[in-house]
Amino acid sequence: MHPASQLLSNDAVRKMYEQYQGKFVSFARKYYDVPPEDAGEIYHESFIKLYENLQANKYKDSGYSLHTYLFGIGKNYIKKYWERKERTDKVRQIPAQEWLLQYYKNHEWEEAQDVARRLIYESAGDCNKILQLYYWERKKMTEIAQLMDYKTEQVAKNKKRSCLQKITLELKGRLKKIGINWK
Repeated sequence: MHPASQLLSNDAVRKMYEQYQGKFVSFARKYYDVPPEDAGEIYHESFIKLYENLQANKYKDSGYSLHTYLFGIGKNYIKKYWERKERTDKVRQIPAQEWLLQYYKNHEWEEAQDVARRLIYESAGDCNKILQLYYWERKKMTEIAQLMDYKTEQVAKNKKRSCLQKITLELKGRLKKIGINWK
């Protein structure tokens, strides 16, 4: 026998279940626009949770009634209901063309990242090293200047900017060759 069926076999519990059911369904429909059949299911889940909480001594009479406690549980289930429904509806609303466009944009982005990564690794000595130190190893420009034997931090900044300009031009060209238009 299902636990919920066992629960409702107790006369006192069944009476309480029936006592609040209509009120809850009306409440869910009126204030949260839940369809009647879903409101009934939410009530059932809420009542089972109330019963479990009573069994586990989680409900302590702290100035609010079982009715208020049950409806509080129900509000949480209603919130979860609308969150699930919203996610499902959003997925349904994405037309196939839009989905394909999103997929190809992501695919192009990944391909562009691969091209950029290869380009940096292929770049000549100092450019490769300064970009690696700055972007991958997260070194500060003062540290880079010391490691690269530049006279000042400003020389390192200028070198990095110059390298980025060269790589950006080359990257645009390579992306264009494979059909990715980058701005």
